Amino acid sequence: MDDENKKVEIEKINVDKSFDGSAFGSVVVKYGAYLLIFFGLLYFIVVYILPRFK
Repeated sequence: MDDENKKVEIEKINVDKSFDGSAFGSVVVKYGAYLLIFFGLLYFIVVYILPRFK
């Protein structure tokens, strides 16, 4: 094929990277709640479940 006759159209798209503080805050609260539940469950296992096997 003849490469000189190829027509290539390039579309340029500009992406605006704006910082959304409310979305970031909700993600922090969500994963903070996950960590709180995880450590609460871990504390429950260490304090109440593990001593029963002694």
